[in-house]
Amino acid sequence: MQSTLQWKKGLFKCTYELSAAGFPVGHLKDSELSRKAYGRLNNKEVTFQRCEGLHTRINMLETQSNRPIGTITFNPWYPKATIHLEDQQFYWTFSNIWETRWKITDQDGAIVHFRGWSGRGEMTILEQDDLLVLTGLYISSYYWRLAAIMIAIIFPVIFFPLLS
Repeated sequence: MQSTLQWKKGLFKCTYELSAAGFPVGHLKDSELSRKAYGRLNNKEVTFQRCEGLHTRINMLETQSNRPIGTITFNPWYPKATIHLEDQQFYWTFSNIWETRWKITDQDGAIVHFRGWSGRGEMTILEQDDLLVLTGLYISSYYWRLAAIMIAIIFPVIFFPLLS
């Protein structure tokens, strides 16, 4: 059964609020100061834990038991990721050049379609899987954060010499 969820996040906030038809159904809370992010959707709770090094791998844990339930592997050269959940593999990719649409697919096709930006958006869920919904939003947040860091580094390098 197809369903739709919305998310919103305030400027400089770390928490994405998830809602369905205007009613809160979950959240994703991330922090730059912590190596962990916490998500809840309906009755599913997950912790995303960054591994040491270049952050190209994330461990996913069941929040209550701390039991490993999967991993996310980021491609360091192109914004895409592979999600491993037990014996299943899923793929996260942008769907357009503006990076305002993305999706999670498996070998049979799309499971979740996302559209929006870091402040707000909507997802269409074709196969209900709360863990994949939270994972898709987490991966998006990772790439938006990475883009913001790159802009913060590149902007001064390019524009400050022009002002001299």
